[in-house]
Amino acid sequence: MRQLSEDSLNPDKLYFARYYTNHAIRTYFVILLIIASFSVTNISPPIWLIFSTCTVLLFFIFLNRISMKWNRYSDAFFRKKLFRTALIIRIIVILGLYFFFDYMTGQPFEFDAGDSIFYDETGQFMADYIQSGKLNLFDELQKYMVISDTGFPVYLGAFYAITFKSLIVVRLFNAFLGAWLCVMVYDFTKRNFNEQIARLTAIMMMILPALLYYAGLHLKETLMIFLLFACLNLADIILKSKHVSYLHIVLLVISGSSLFLFRTVLGACAIFAIISCIIFTSRRITGMKRKFVIAFWLLGAFAALMTTSVKQDLYTYINEGSSNQEQKISSVNNAQGNKLAKYGSKTLLFPLLIPAPFPTFVDTGQKNIMMLGGSIFIRNIYAFFVILGLIMLYKKRLYKTHVLAISFLLSYMVVLGFSGFVLSDRFHLPLVPVLLMLAAYGISEVTKRNYRYFNLYLILVGGIIIGWNWFKLAGRDLF
Repeated sequence: MRQLSEDSLNPDKLYFARYYTNHAIRTYFVILLIIASFSVTNISPPIWLIFSTCTVLLFFIFLNRISMKWNRYSDAFFRKKLFRTALIIRIIVILGLYFFFDYMTGQPFEFDAGDSIFYDETGQFMADYIQSGKLNLFDELQKYMVISDTGFPVYLGAFYAITFKSLIVVRLFNAFLGAWLCVMVYDFTKRNFNEQIARLTAIMMMILPALLYYAGLHLKETLMIFLLFACLNLADIILKSKHVSYLHIVLLVISGSSLFLFRTVLGACAIFAIISCIIFTSRRITGMKRKFVIAFWLLGAFAALMTTSVKQDLYTYINEGSSNQEQKISSVNNAQGNKLAKYGSKTLLFPLLIPAPFPTFVDTGQKNIMMLGGSIFIRNIYAFFVILGLIMLYKKRLYKTHVLAISFLLSYMVVLGFSGFVLSDRFHLPLVPVLLMLAAYGISEVTKRNYRYFNLYLILVGGIIIGWNWFKLAGRDLF
């Protein structure tokens, strides 16, 4: 086994070592070979295997090369190059997916599109509503949906009203939001860790397939993650800057409140994280007066929101949380679904929250899921460094320094654990910026003593992926 070089263990020259790249790629191909050996007739169609393979190869190869090459750039040049490159990559992917889906499905939406078409149609309705001079948009939408579903249709309606209902313009704006998000994550990570960790985090954000894929869909995830991280970033700036900016506080309240229009529990987790940070952050970092001002504004905004239908949304989620997991898993227990799904439970899935979900490399007829096989495999790999990063933060007693990120991570993971979406990559996306930040920190903490655990982890996660694909076939009687 080839040893890691000294440079790859040196935090002053932090990059994703070729050692990790090679072992991750080898693991991917070994998994495919093993799955093919027990069910070659049921392996994913060639087009999805090509998608997955290209995704894995391009991500790991470019992560290694870019993280090495961009080490020598100045901070100012790095930020500009990061934004430009992230923007160009996203534009290419968005246009590619637009024409690919249009060719494959006859419309510029993903396979079996449900939410995307619903958002498009509702956005067009909202655009007509705006152009007719009516502005009570949320009141109108709440006749048909809960408040946590109204944010994106209103956003689309406003966009459609000024762009002649252009789908492609809306999606290209996702490229701008995604590139800006990369820069925000870079600044946040640099403020909380150091410049080298921030650079590696930003590069992973820039080329992560999951973020690129959802930027090319007509879904709310890109905008929602942008608003979420804008909220967390503003809170971090306010708590750590020398002077309080009331503009920042106003923007914090606006971005935090807007999350309730996209996903109720996401807004609640963000507020919980900020309040936790206010409570546990040292006075030397944040004065009591500043803590009081921020807490007052946030609690006031939350109290105002609780006078709306947000209150009912939260109560509904809490009351149904105990049975939500079983109901969602059991929903696929039908003739076309997986008859083994009834054996899923929170006890089984909670320990897998960080590396989950797992890729599907067998033909289950789920085209979107098979297409994302490589993207989800990448998540399984970088999860090792997330776990290592969390362990090192605990060992070094640094968790109080990173209360904001960790409290959001833990609170949203609990939400996922009690929901029916543990194995849905879409519902894991809000965690991605924090996970990549912890992964970069974990990479910086690799030593000659602990790097060997990476190979053991690959064996473990490879076994889980193989077992997951067996489960997908056995539950459908496809052997």
